Amino acid sequence: MRLFESRIVREFNHRQKKITEQIAISEKFRNERKIAESRELSDYVLLLQQELGLFFEHYRGLLVRHGITPLYRVGVKPLTKDEIRTIERFSSNPVKYSGKQ
Repeated sequence: MRLFESRIVREFNHRQKKITEQIAISEKFRNERKIAESRELSDYVLLLQQELGLFFEHYRGLLVRHGITPLYRVGVKPLTKDEIRTIERFSSNPVKYSGKQ
């Protein structure tokens, strides 16, 4: 893997991890009955998911070639059969992708 590709993969994984962390914080606020804070954080999470979708679409070929798909598919077009086959080669668990969010 070249340096540029490595950087893109790391950046994608970092963004995805940040979204997961923010979702956990939002759920924590919701459980503590801090509804206003939870809603603000949910809006921020949606923005992050949209940015991740744009990032994935921009580097789609590279990320699929490395077996990476987004957990949060906001603004991401459905994967093609060829892309799913490529991703399955990298994964011990086959991709079950319905094309929905």
